[in-house]
Amino acid sequence: EVVSTQSTGYHKKRVDKPLDTKHHFYTYREMKKYKVYTTNNDQEAIKVKNASMDHIPYSFNLKVKHKNRGDVMVCFRVFLVPESDEPLDNWRTMFIELDKFVESFKGGETKEIERSDKDSSV
Repeated sequence: EVVSTQSTGYHKKRVDKPLDTKHHFYTYREMKKYKVYTTNNDQEAIKVKNASMDHIPYSFNLKVKHKNRGDVMVCFRVFLVPESDEPLDNWRTMFIELDKFVESFKGGETKEIERSDKDSSV
């Protein structure tokens, strides 16, 4: 049984050129090191390394106008999709959902919505 963990550091790959974060989504591999203490002996720690994939922070903006009179709730789903000239149906299995959220609109209302990766529900 694991009682506690302690992070001892991590490593991020450095990028030497400026990134075009407005039009591209960047990921990197991150290696973290932990000390794990068990209930058997709190004095001795087991050293653990964990590699994971992470991304550079991003955000997006939407301007949406509800043209009807009635009030509505709209569910937005945001996907990362490969750039291709082929029909998107051929690439559907490669879509990655980045965010899903609901917004309420009154009749004729226009909203500007800004979401960051920290707001994502998925």
